[in-house]
Amino acid sequence: MTLVPLVPRDHLSPAFLCLMVLLNVTDAFHLNIVWPMLPFLVRDCGVAERDVGFWVGVCGAASPFGALCTAYGWGKYADAVGRRPALLLGSALSTLSVFVFGTSSSLGQAIFGRFVSGCVNGNAAICKTYLGECTTKASAANAFGVLALGYGLASVAAPGAGGFLLKP
Repeated sequence: MTLVPLVPRDHLSPAFLCLMVLLNVTDAFHLNIVWPMLPFLVRDCGVAERDVGFWVGVCGAASPFGALCTAYGWGKYADAVGRRPALLLGSALSTLSVFVFGTSSSLGQAIFGRFVSGCVNGNAAICKTYLGECTTKASAANAFGVLALGYGLASVAAPGAGGFLLKP
């Protein structure tokens, strides 16, 4: 006699996978859409032409650095309150943090805005953890492949969108 578990181990619905992919796509867009505009923003903030590349790198790296600084804390928070509340909070704060960068009037504010954006968004790691908890070994490869595909496509499309939005 075989026992049937009360809760199926693999409860990965297409809607849930789509939501995880959209969260990942949003993160990729958020991270990569600024690349075409950063040289102009840095130059317009009064940085000498020879230093523009350095400050573009600093401003661009501020978001991943913020994420690096807070990733452990987001993981602990997601363990304490649950994955869904952590994803919702990360998405809401990430959305608000974009306004800090978008309304910046100085290079310092822009760097701070990018850093804050990275700090308040722990969704990338939480999505992967959540997806890993909801799949079996058989469906995990497909789920993580779709997740990576979404991130990759968004990473390709985001700089194009940023370039278009620079001077539409």
